[in-house]
Amino acid sequence: MTRSCVAFGELMLRLDPADGVRLVQASSFEARFTGAEANVAASLTQFSVPAQVVSTVPDDALGDAALAFLRRFGVDTAAVLRRPGRLGLLYVEPGGAGRPGQVIYDRAGSVFAVTGAGAYDWKAILAGHDWLHVSGTAAAVGPGSAAALDQALTAARDAGVSVSLDPNYRSRLWTTEQAGRALRPLLDRVDVLLGVGEEAIGILGLPAPPGWSPDQTLSTRQRVTLLERAREHL
Repeated sequence: MTRSCVAFGELMLRLDPADGVRLVQASSFEARFTGAEANVAASLTQFSVPAQVVSTVPDDALGDAALAFLRRFGVDTAAVLRRPGRLGLLYVEPGGAGRPGQVIYDRAGSVFAVTGAGAYDWKAILAGHDWLHVSGTAAAVGPGSAAALDQALTAARDAGVSVSLDPNYRSRLWTTEQAGRALRPLLDRVDVLLGVGEEAIGILGLPAPPGWSPDQTLSTRQRVTLLERAREHL
């Protein structure tokens, strides 16, 4: 088991229509704070694995609330930066009979997205830790956070810290081609690649498994084949 983990990514305010109604019908929302990487950190602490979140949130009451929410789970927020700006938003409409759920992002220009690589002291942040977890959305939301992600992986490699990357592909943020151009150059500094699904064929530039077409879900055998190809070619 790892001694401790650092998770780098955006913290957002998630708003769900109260009583499970559709967004157009909502008059009130249930609020909580979330983020793919922060969720990993919060899960780890429940297994007694110390975890720290690295991000940037507004230097206002909303940023205070986001950090307080994470601290409830025992997550260390000491490395979260506070800057003027806005917190990213995530609206989640539940699915119903005959219709899927819907997610709407309002993350453009968030304080995390515009905070560049020079803001984070990765040598100090990673000291004493042995694992760094990141996801592709850090590169998707803006060039500043993409540069910070690249710097984090280089610092982790130099410090001997293992890295896990979840592509965490979201079609509402970017295309598989855009994701591939951003993520493939990072893979030489990644030790564990997570979440390899259908979208990974385009993102990683791998040949499709035999018998698969883009309108199909990967079978277990095809998924194994894709993972083997990823291991051989990346």
